[in-house]
Amino acid sequence: MAKPHHSHELQQFVCTTPPKKLHDKYRGNYHPKPWALEVQSAIRNIRPHGRDTNDLIRLGHVDGRLAHVSELFFSREERTLAILLIATHREFQGTGLGAQSLEKTVELFNKLRDDNHADELVARIHQSNDPSKGLFEKAGFAPGGSVSKDSDYVFWMLADG
Repeated sequence: MAKPHHSHELQQFVCTTPPKKLHDKYRGNYHPKPWALEVQSAIRNIRPHGRDTNDLIRLGHVDGRLAHVSELFFSREERTLAILLIATHREFQGTGLGAQSLEKTVELFNKLRDDNHADELVARIHQSNDPSKGLFEKAGFAPGGSVSKDSDYVFWMLADG
């Protein structure tokens, strides 16, 4: 769980390469993976104090360093647990931390479902984010449709959810 004393390390979190937008005289400001930059920005803007009580920020540390972050939202009305983001610091990518974080999220969902509090586990994934699509597919998720008509994001749902 994120606590107020984690604010500084959240603001320094880097999960994409390059860590900020590039500039090209023809393209202007751009990033090769805009969804990763969006997630990094969301993490840097997390303020652990004063959060919505349905919002859950989970942090993972390796050797005292922030290695991964996940943000979840639970809607009691819709009986849905939504994965808002799962990110691994770029120095720890490829080590299985993302898969471990997703596995813990599925375990939390299963507990909520067993206790008759939730029926659905969903995530929003950019259509070009192949690593995330592969990670979620391995965990039993399947694409369920576009977020909106003009969106590059797709909802993914736990298949047996």
